[in-house]
Amino acid sequence: MRAVVGKKRWLKRPAASGALAFACWMWPAAADAQNLRLASGFEYTRGLYGSFAETEIAMASISARYSVNGWTYSLTVPYVRVTGPGAPFNPQATPVFALRLPEGVDAAAIPLVSLPDDPSFLFPRLNPTTKGFGDVTAGVGRSLELKRDRLYLDAMVLAKLPVGDVDKLIGTGRTDITMQADFIYETRRFGFVIGGGRTFVGKTPRFELQDRWRLSAAAYAPVGRRFTVGALYDWREPVLVGSDDISEVTTYVSARINSRLSVLAYSVTGLSDASPDIGAGIRFSIDFDVGGNPNRD
Repeated sequence: MRAVVGKKRWLKRPAASGALAFACWMWPAAADAQNLRLASGFEYTRGLYGSFAETEIAMASISARYSVNGWTYSLTVPYVRVTGPGAPFNPQATPVFALRLPEGVDAAAIPLVSLPDDPSFLFPRLNPTTKGFGDVTAGVGRSLELKRDRLYLDAMVLAKLPVGDVDKLIGTGRTDITMQADFIYETRRFGFVIGGGRTFVGKTPRFELQDRWRLSAAAYAPVGRRFTVGALYDWREPVLVGSDDISEVTTYVSARINSRLSVLAYSVTGLSDASPDIGAGIRFSIDFDVGGNPNRD
């Protein structure tokens, strides 16, 4: 999804996964006919995510985005560090306790659902840390101007490629395809965005994954010539069968340092059990003219 300020557009995050943070959505995109943008960012989120113990997720990512004549081609590579029982694609996929078992029981660990109703079972929570490259997201999109300098339609297809290690729970081991569309209406003083999409997940016998819908809406406003502030509401059906919907509010401020360098800072507040309790991130991006456009300021 993206918003538009004047003739400069502000790209918001691809809907590939809740794991890829708001930073990947919202790096400002120049209006050049041919533009290459490189970006790097960091995000931290924390919460129960509907599980029994708190999970912390730290993620660094690098992105590349090439725009030409209304078409965009993008690639995002995340590196993830997860502490707790969760995983970026679903924190309650494998809740496991480390157990101090009573005498006569020979086992190292028992899944939560197998715990007997016995007060002699004392189970300290196990909070392992896993890290590695997450699933890579590649996308292609098309932007259409429906009403000059007022109404736009952005359509995009995203593929989440199975790069993340399944055994570390930082990937599902399958390719997901997301199709989404966003309508953007803007004036010189403010803008609105509303959109949605559908993700078709690659099925795997290891997890009960399901296809899911998403809806989102945003409002934003420029502050002077260099800053934009905004807020986004995002709702998604759960990726795992039986878990809760994801519901989040993100607020952000973006700043254009100069004609090429931009920075974005944002915070995330979860509104459902499956969402993070809190989160924050920052992202830097730099533009390169690869086709030559005189309209840079």
